[in-house]
This record gives sequence, C-alpha cells and structure tokens, in this order.
Amino acid sequence: METNSHWLWMQSALGFGSGKARSVLELFGTAFDFYRAGTREWRLSGLFSPKELDRLINASLDEAKQILSRCDELGQWVLTLNDKEYPQDLKNISNPPCILYGKGQLPDFQNRLAIAVVGTRSATPYGNATAFDLGFGLGKAGVIVVSGGALGIDASSHKGALQAAGATVAVLGGGVNSSYLMENAPLRFEISRTGALISEFPPDTPVTRWSFPMRNRIISGLTKGTVVVEAGTKSGSLITANLALEQGRDVFAVPGNVDSYVSNGTNQLIKSGAKTVTCLGDILEEYSLQVFTDDAHALGHLSCKAQEEEKASFRPCKEISRSVRIPDLGGLSSNGRALYGCLTDQPLHIDGLSKAAGLSIQVALQAVTELELEDLIQSLSGRRYAKRR
Repeated sequence: METNSHWLWMQSALGFGSGKARSVLELFGTAFDFYRAGTREWRLSGLFSPKELDRLINASLDEAKQILSRCDELGQWVLTLNDKEYPQDLKNISNPPCILYGKGQLPDFQNRLAIAVVGTRSATPYGNATAFDLGFGLGKAGVIVVSGGALGIDASSHKGALQAAGATVAVLGGGVNSSYLMENAPLRFEISRTGALISEFPPDTPVTRWSFPMRNRIISGLTKGTVVVEAGTKSGSLITANLALEQGRDVFAVPGNVDSYVSNGTNQLIKSGAKTVTCLGDILEEYSLQVFTDDAHALGHLSCKAQEEEKASFRPCKEISRSVRIPDLGGLSSNGRALYGCLTDQPLHIDGLSKAAGLSIQVALQAVTELELEDLIQSLSGRRYAKRR
C-alpha cells in the first residue's frame, strides 16, 4: 500500500530538482509500485544513469519514515504529487517536486490567482516601498503573493500582503525548520499564521548555494506571473524570471534608476519584452477579474491614482515591519533624498554614489553629511557608505 513514506523515498532516490518524476509515474504508475519494482526493473526501464541507479539502490525507506515522524513532531505537513491540494500549475512544470513540506495553511491555488514578487536582497528604499505596495495591492485584490522569504524585496512583498490581510506563501531554500536567516524568523512566523511556508527539502535541511535555483523554479511554477522589482544583472531573481518564461508564465518588471546596479536586471528585462509595472493595474489587467473576490474586482478597476488613495489609509503594523526601516525623508534636501535613494546594504564608494545620484563629488559629500546628521547612513573606510539599518 502506498504511503507518504514511499513518496519521500522517491524524492530522495531521484534527487531534489529531478525532472524524472513524471516519467517514473508514467512507467511505473505510483511511488509504491516504483519502490516495489526493484533494481532489475529500474535498470531495464532505461530511465536512469549508473549514478542514479546507485542512489535508487541506497535510498532508505526507513529514513523517509523518520522524516515523516520529524514533520509530525514539528507540526508540519507534506503534500505529494498525487494529493488534490497539490497546486496544479506547479504540477505542470517539467520537474515538479515529488513532495512539498509545509507549515501553515496553503492557500487555494486551484481557484485563486497567484503572483510572485521577487528581487534583490540589497534593495533600495524605493525598491522596498514598491515591493510592499505591490504585495499590499495584490493581497487586497485577493491574489496569493508568493516570494522567497529573503531580505529586501521578498520580505517587503510578504509584509505588504500581510498588512492587507491577504494570503502569502514563502518558498524557502532550505527546510522549513532550518536556522537560516534568523533575522527573518518573526516574518516567517507571521506568514505561517495566515499563509504558508513551503519547501521541497526535509524540515531540518540547511540552505546551500545550489538549493536557491531549485527553490526559484517552485516560486515561478506556483504562479501565473513573476514580478521582478529590483535585480542586478547576476541576481537570482533573473533566474526566477527566466524559469517563468520557460514554464510559459508571464514576466513583469518594475523600471528603476538607469544608474543603479540593482535596476540593471529589471531594466534589461523590460528591454527584452517583460511588461513594465508602474502600478497594480498593470498586473491585474493581464488577468481575468473573475478570479478575484467582489472587493478585489472593484479594486481591479481603480486607476493607479485611486489605488494610491486606497492604500494611503493603511500603514505597516509595527510587529510585522520592524525589520524593514522606513525612514522619514521629508526633512531632507533634494540632494540628500537623491543620494539616500542610491544607498544599499552593501558599501558603495562615493564616486559611484555621486554618479548614481547625478551629483558632483562635492555636493554628494555635503549630502553624506546631511544623512549622517539624520543617522541614515553608515560611513566606512575608504570613503564608502551604506544604508544604516
């Protein structure tokens, strides 16, 4: 009799990110039948390389059962490809996970529109504010907001959706119980209360560099479209965008400062054909409003200006937004605001900052002094500066 342990065994045997799950099921029928077939049938199938056969032979059903026990201990659930709750759009990609581990309540992906909002960890204030606004607007419109639970753009989009009392899902690059990025632990907790944390990795699996590209295919696979807010030319968010294109999904990009390296990737996406996003309506108009709730249907018809007025009465709650600093820039000069908008979490030399802000070195240094007086900038050796957290 097939159990979840057979699916866990199958995922372990095939390897995370494998594209062979569908072929295995077409040939053998079920995970249980695949397990029961044994070494001879696996070899005769012609599906597997010698290395893959070794992994199949050495994979342990007992270890799979131990992982299930650990999930029960942690209050986490598992979904298999055969479960009706498994999101259909994700099931349709070329390499869907055999198993999804999760915590919280998975939203109804079958009957609601889901959109990914992703971007750099080193987001500018403009990027964070934009991601928050998009997360808020999408959440208000009844759209499931999907992101990666990281710092920067990911965190801001999740927080916007939470503030709108919308549904949001964080797809993690390690196990749901891993200790990665503990500064975002309060945010993950909030997401799990009203949405879900999910991963294809067992609960305690640590994050590795290779796990993020695999995570990204799930983010794009869960959604009808991916919005990239800020991304450098080598950003992992561009991997997500490319995966979305390969999966036949829509790609959107928010335009940014042409002199800012965190906008190089998004501006290039727009040049390559991604749809430009300057307000919520640019996304909603791409989809049938019948998938929204009645309230969201009304919101979908608002102009961008009206959407701004709708959002103006809402403010991030202190508990959720405490890890993203939203400073008051109203008292700064125009030069101070320009320079602050070019700061990132990574130290930048004054030459690059002045160029990005369109200021001379002398004027840029005056703006640095202004920001130092407001405790908005961190001064480092070598005339380098970073955004103060």
